[in-house]
Amino acid sequence: MRDIEVQGYIDDFDHMCAEEAARWRAFKRHAPSGGRTHANIVIHGYLTDDVVNEVEARLNAAPRAETITLHLNSGGGDVTAAEKIYAMLRGHGACVTAHCKGEVSSAAITVLLAASKRVSEPNCRFLVHSARGMDPAVVEAFSAIQARLAHRRCGMPTAEYYGLRIDGDRGISFDATEANRRLLVYRIEANRPAATVRTSHQLLSFQGLLANRKLALKMAGRQIGIPANRIPAAALAAYQQAWAKR
Repeated sequence: MRDIEVQGYIDDFDHMCAEEAARWRAFKRHAPSGGRTHANIVIHGYLTDDVVNEVEARLNAAPRAETITLHLNSGGGDVTAAEKIYAMLRGHGACVTAHCKGEVSSAAITVLLAASKRVSEPNCRFLVHSARGMDPAVVEAFSAIQARLAHRRCGMPTAEYYGLRIDGDRGISFDATEANRRLLVYRIEANRPAATVRTSHQLLSFQGLLANRKLALKMAGRQIGIPANRIPAAALAAYQQAWAKR
């Protein structure tokens, strides 16, 4: 009886993924042409239905996005919410790049596996463990789904995945280097501290080809780690003057 129940949960997950892919194909056919070609999604903290709704809203606002950057820092949460986010990100069809920071644990591993490109900061921690506080059939199904995704998305053998859960509820915590070895992440990037503007030439080099001046200033500020309205006045004036002469 347990096996039938577990398989039912797995079938429901597969059906949800197929439905999301079909929904996005239909949505894109009727979405206006043009619009944003990139979307940013930030998941920080516990995975809940509110996070699911926020991710869905972000994706709905950029139906024709070709790339998605996912900033992930989560200790886990609701396994159903994690699976819904996975289905939405995969179903959308854009190339998803995940940037891991802080920790990516438990159900958040499912969200991470939705990304085709996975990058981690050196100090990020990862944790795979058995789900807690739920019906045993749900726990077993969640583990089976995550093990299958780990195998499909990063080539991790099923036995290796279950080996990470050898300590039961506590699981095994490992660092970015170990995550890279297991191909949960493909690259480790050093933390990049916010830079400061020292010359107008630095500012000019960021987004000189953008057609919209306001957007260019905003993007320049974002790339150097400070808001555009806090860029030193002299550098900002020189930038605007040079832009006007283009």
